[in-house]
Amino acid sequence: VRGGANADLTPVQLYTCDGTNAQQWNVVTANNTLRSLGKCLDVNNGGTGDGTTADLYTCNASGAQTWVPQANGSLLNPQSGKCLDDPNASTSAGTQLQLWDCNGTVAQKWTLPDTNAIVGYAGMCLDLRAGNTADTTPVQLYTCNGSNAQRWSVVPSSNTLELLGKCLDVTAGATTDGALIELYTCNGTGAQTWVPQSNGSLLNPQSGKCLDDPGNSSTAGTQLDLWDCNGGANQHWALPLTV
Repeated sequence: VRGGANADLTPVQLYTCDGTNAQQWNVVTANNTLRSLGKCLDVNNGGTGDGTTADLYTCNASGAQTWVPQANGSLLNPQSGKCLDDPNASTSAGTQLQLWDCNGTVAQKWTLPDTNAIVGYAGMCLDLRAGNTADTTPVQLYTCNGSNAQRWSVVPSSNTLELLGKCLDVTAGATTDGALIELYTCNGTGAQTWVPQSNGSLLNPQSGKCLDDPGNSSTAGTQLDLWDCNGGANQHWALPLTV
């Protein structure tokens, strides 16, 4: 994402791999979106013609933000019937990506991430503090780094989010605004139930509240909490593949 900005319409471009948040993408298979810095890979103005540029935009479930991985490594945008393309197979940093007729060339082959990260506001990841697996260890925001402390499993059969053999949990089963989030031995309680919503939030049915990044923080080490569901960017979470 050009300049690491997350303003709507920021160009999505080629650049030397550097591990910054501007290059941390999450594949959301539930709705075939690609997310970075809390927003979605988008086709400018919903265009469908060859050469329409790619940008970052607020996730809105439109066809301009739908990308379906193909067996040949391309990313198909079904609305246009075209693929995400590197113009003229460029290797120049700063080249903005575009739509183009799907052709199976190297300019349209993309290797998707598989980090199992849960990515939230400003591209920060859900992280287990210091990778400590002891019960009640805080779950926090942290720069995405691919470590085991950020490799979550989404388990639909139990609506749990699991890491290192334990579950994402609300401290002491609290149901009030501001209740802190931690890791705890999986026990089947309502404090460990998280139901993905269509707007990207994670609902805890026991409390009727959502997983929340306090104050829209982008500060590493901020512990997550429960809060009234409000659809804000600080309650949008891009989930990894389910198991």
